[in-house]
Formats: sequence, structure tokens, C-alpha cells
Amino acid sequence: MIGPVVIASNWEELGTLAAAHPGSPAIVDPELNGISAHSTPGRDERSGYPQYAPPLIEYPCSDAQIASAADEMAVSVTRVKQCDTGDIRALELAILQNIDAERVHRLLACAEARTPPAASPVLRLIFRRAVEPCLVADLAADFGVTRRSLQRRCRRLGIAFPKDLLALARVFAVARLLHWSKRPLSAVAFALGFSNDANCYRLLRRVLGNTLSRDMTSDDMDRVEEVILRGIVAPARVAGGRA
Repeated sequence: MIGPVVIASNWEELGTLAAAHPGSPAIVDPELNGISAHSTPGRDERSGYPQYAPPLIEYPCSDAQIASAADEMAVSVTRVKQCDTGDIRALELAILQNIDAERVHRLLACAEARTPPAASPVLRLIFRRAVEPCLVADLAADFGVTRRSLQRRCRRLGIAFPKDLLALARVFAVARLLHWSKRPLSAVAFALGFSNDANCYRLLRRVLGNTLSRDMTSDDMDRVEEVILRGIVAPARVAGGRA
């Protein structure tokens, strides 16, 4: 799903790889701070690293920090929990969440510009959880409320109901990873935890009116994003079926 693994031994090499593979997250060892480089790409744009900076996933989880990377470079850091106990699935989910992360941030920024500020935590949680099957009950538990309370909150905020938001976020995850990876739709559906390909195809048709292919263009992604945004702020019933 994510392609071959390429290893960088210092920040300079990581910056070069980031420029060659935009959208790729980087898994880093906490000891990376101790690796010296002749030229550390930073905000002075000596190597263009900030323009292509990947999200950094710290693995394994430990007390070590990579604060200097966050301070000196235009990167975000995701610290994967429980990886020291062998929770490889947590690492897989972190990778899926961080692939082409800028596209997610842009979509959420557009959605937040069209909705009340209180909608932001709901939308951000749902889009983060969309890389795996998720139930409304799971979302409600994350917020410490009941399903009914979460539904009422969404109604007050003028956004789609949680089940519909989950459907929209799942479709966006499929489209984003399909466009970025150029892998078959079946491979993307498997990576995102769909129980079978048919359920993924049905969800795409229900939300978009059609399915998608690995040959998606940037214009295709723009159209998908507009459908997702309309669904968030001009709610219509889109959910149903199984993920």
C-alpha cells in the first residue's frame, strides 16, 4: 500500500527523500536527534525541506523526544502509543493518517471556515478515525457522551449526523490514498479495513455517484473534496450499508 521502504541516515537525506516523494510520512527512531548532518534543512530553506516536509512518526514510543525537528523545521510529529509493546496496527494507522496529510489539513480548514468553531473537534476526530472502520458509538465514547447526545450536537452545529460524517470521511480517505498511491482500489480498501471490496464500491457510489480508479487526477480530487465539503455543511443522508 505505501510502497517500498527507503532509509535515510540523516536529516539531509530525509529532506531529499521528502522532496522526491511529497506526501510520504517518515517513521523516525527517537535517537534521530543525535544524528549529525553537514546541512540540516531548516526554515532557512537551504534545501527546500520545509516545502516538502513530511509528517514525522516517532517509533518506537519512548521518553526520547524529537523536539528539535518540530522547532527547527516545518514538520508535525505524531508519537505512536504502545508501539513498544508490539502494537504494529497503531503504527499502520499512524502511517495512513499521515500520508498526504496536507490534503487533509486543507479540507478540514475549508470545512472549519464554513462551520461554527465548536464543530472543529468533531470533524477532526472523525477524519482521523476514518482510516479504519469506526462506529458512531466509538466516536461518542471518545467524547464521553451518548450516541444521541453526539447526534444532537451535530444538529445544533448545522453539520451532518455522525454516521453521515463517517461515510464522508471514509470516502475522502479512499480517494486521498488512491490518488496518492496509484494502487488498485481493492488494495486501498484492504488497507483501510473495509470488510470487502464491494462495500467500498457501494459507499463510493452512494456518496459520489460513481466509483474511483487509480488514475485519478488532481481535478478528480478537487471534485471529490467539493462533494465532501457539501456533505458536511449541507447535510444529506449518505450513510448506510457496511464498512
